[in-house]
Formats: sequence, C-alpha cells, structure tokens
Amino acid sequence: MFTPRPSLLSISLLLALALPASALANAGIANFVFGDVAVRSANGGTSPLQKGSSVQSGDDIVTGAGAQAQIRFSDGGMVAIQPNSQFKLASYADKNDAKTDSFLVELAKGGMRAITGLIGKRNRDNYKVITSTATIGIRGSSFLISYNADGSVTVNAEQDAIVVCTNTGCTGLTAGETVVVKDKNEDPARTTERASTATAVPAPQSQAVSGDKIFIANGLQAIFEGNPLSGSASNTNGAAVAIVADLPMVSYTGSDGTLYKAGTTGVSSFNTSGDPFAADYVGWGYWAVGSKTAGANTTNLSDTHYALARPTPTLSMPNTGTFDYNLIGGTAPTALSNGVLQVGTLSSASMTVNFSGGYTSINSITINTVFNGTSYSGSGYGSGSDASFSTSGSLIVNGIFSGAGAAKAALTYKITGTAIGDIKGAAGLAKGAESAYSP
Repeated sequence: MFTPRPSLLSISLLLALALPASALANAGIANFVFGDVAVRSANGGTSPLQKGSSVQSGDDIVTGAGAQAQIRFSDGGMVAIQPNSQFKLASYADKNDAKTDSFLVELAKGGMRAITGLIGKRNRDNYKVITSTATIGIRGSSFLISYNADGSVTVNAEQDAIVVCTNTGCTGLTAGETVVVKDKNEDPARTTERASTATAVPAPQSQAVSGDKIFIANGLQAIFEGNPLSGSASNTNGAAVAIVADLPMVSYTGSDGTLYKAGTTGVSSFNTSGDPFAADYVGWGYWAVGSKTAGANTTNLSDTHYALARPTPTLSMPNTGTFDYNLIGGTAPTALSNGVLQVGTLSSASMTVNFSGGYTSINSITINTVFNGTSYSGSGYGSGSDASFSTSGSLIVNGIFSGAGAAKAALTYKITGTAIGDIKGAAGLAKGAESAYSP
C-alpha cells in the first residue's frame, strides 16, 4: 500500500496524442459521436454533441443508451466516453505550464477509456478524474474505468502502471491488473475481472453517427448467422480497410466476394470487449436493415445480428483441457412473431469447451433470454477446428475463439421453435467470467 491521498476522490490520469494547432483554442474537439450524446455548457445551455463540436472547461457530456463519444483534447489526450455515462470537464487549462495546467474530470456514472496526454506528462498531479469511490493516479499511458450496478468502480491498467487510492491508502497496478473499489473508506480489492465497457446494447433502434475512425484494427473476422467469414470491414466513413474499434461496422466483404452492408438507418447498436489492437478483441452489433450481395444477386437483410473477433492463431489454441466460458456482453435478442419484431433481454450464456490435440468439442452451450417476462432458452453441443466452432439443432451457434489460449469467444445464435418464433442474437463470452455481466 502507498501513502493515502486527500479525501477528494479522483482518478489521476496521463494522456498522449497530438491535436492540430487550429483546435488549441478549445479544451477539446469531438472526434466521433454515435447515438444520443448531449453537451451541457457551464452557462446551462444544452445541445447535441456532433463531430467537430468544441468541448470547453465546465462542459458536461451525457451519453444515452448505446451512445458513445470520443474527445481529442488540446494536450493530445483522448477520452472515449461509454454508453449511459455522465462526464464533466470540471476544469481544463492547457498552458504548457506544469504549475497552472489542469485536467479535472467528474465521472458521475458510466465508463471511460483514456490515453495519456501532455498535461499529465508535465505534472501528473494536474490530471484527475473524480468518482464516487476512488482516486486513481495514472503513471502509464492508458486506463479503463467503469461503474458497476452496485455503485462500485472497477479500474483496469491497460498500459504501464497506475495507482488506485481511497481514504485508507493506495494500491499500485501494472498493465493488465484490475481493482474494484466499493467504498471510499475501503481499500481497493484486486480482481481478475476487467473494467468493462461491454454492456448489453439497447433495444434495436436507429442511431445518428457523426465522425471519422480513430483506431483501425485489422485482422478481424465477422459472423452473420452463419459460418465465420474472413474479409475486410469498413467503418462509418466508408474506408474499406478494417473494422474500427468502438465504432459500428457498416459493411463487410467476405473473402469469397460476398458483400454485407448496413442500410442507411441500419447501424442500430454496437459494443465491444477488449482493446482494438489486442489479440482478444471481440465485438457484437445489430443492423435493423441491410443487404447481402453475392455476384449479381442482392438480397435485402433485416433484423441482423453480427459478431466480430480476431481469431486465435492455430499455434495459440489450447491442446488440452476443459474450460468454462460465460457471458461478457451481447446484443438485445430479437424474435419475429406474427410479423411483429419483439426485443428481449439476453440474461445469461455459458459454454463448456474441451480442447484435445487440435480438436475442439463444445460439450455444452446454453443461451438464456427473456421476452415480456417469459424466459426462453436454448442449449446444445457441437465441435470446431482451429478458431471456429459451431452447433446445430434447436440452438444454432457459429463462433470464433479470440485471444491467446482461446481466452474469449464471439458468436451469433438462433434459438429455434419457440412460442414467439426463432430468437436471434450475438454475444461475447470469456473464460471464467462468472460475474462479469449483468443485463
């Protein structure tokens, strides 16, 4: 433990990127906005936040269900604000002066990811984020923080080292380590569960998208209610190079030339787990409408769930052992009943997998959903080779393992033959994630 910090509960962060000189008059610029995001100025005015909107000291940024915003600050720092968050830039000053610089943020709810910038580099004590339970001092270059349903805060060091402080003392973390802070008068508790921005997405709905890609992550594969496809994806600005982290996918071209494309109002929801450059990155999303083009034939799509993952290399797949996987996030499941689209809740998902000498056996997999207070479940078993796996029968699953040792799995599923018709969705799972998800 380290020497206790003052009782003001803060998260000290350091960030590092570059911002064009033309934007230095503002605290920051909205680089990307997805969904319902509003900014409340210090004078009380409220307006929608859009790409290119300036952010000033004293502004509140509020994201709705499924909405996200990414802000690039004048010191080169960057913050990604997650869905259902309230982020206040309480005090900001970038004067190239370690004595007068200031980056004070109040995170009242939700979650955020940050990359270090110059204000923290000049004097790391000048960069703070106030939460309800802890003061986290960032000595590294990247961190992730999220509020949990019980009001506690989970903090993960993504790169280098951080220090998490409460009224009772401080705990140091290195990259990849995580703590949960339940109360400002309790020590941070170490945990194996990462801070998660991978929450359940809201009911399918059209979302406004404004902005350019920030991070590009190559090497991902997509699953559209069928076998995993290798190919290239594109983000909201149409750059046909790769899927973009934390941004919805709007098109995907399979290696066989088949083009999957979202409709103009079809980028409805999207969420991820893991850093976009990490081997264990997975994502899941939903298109209200879209199209599938194979050769000269184009088929309209609707009510389409998809999953994304960077497949585990063959040499990194486990050769032996049986492992349990549990839900870390997923789309809101849908069912078409008598021509009416119903939207439910993905309550849980679990899978037991046996790896043996290059052969993968899905010993069991169970998906549990709830529609209008009634539970609908599907279970089955299957097999796989390399990073891909599938099941058949009343629960149809197609998935991809991701990360070293198949640490995570991304999949689409269909529960057939229920009283409300076929139930469809997409999900991400992780080894041993028993308590990582709450719908």
